[in-house]
Amino acid sequence: MAVQADVADEAQVMAMFAHIDAKLGPLTGLVNNAGVVDMAARVDEMSASRLKRMFDINVLGSFVCAREAIRRMST
Repeated sequence: MAVQADVADEAQVMAMFAHIDAKLGPLTGLVNNAGVVDMAARVDEMSASRLKRMFDINVLGSFVCAREAIRRMST
């Protein structure tokens, strides 16, 4: 089964985990591998919107996915 979600969007992450819960039952693992760099560029040439998008996906998205997995797997 494949489930698509933009990990930068918390609502999509929540919907993804709800779908997984409904279709697969108890979660037993997480592969947290979403990440982007986009095109190579110097940091001083990156726009704030590009930096925000990278941070939202690479950092916040990873934490939101980890949070949801932990809620399901933690004892």
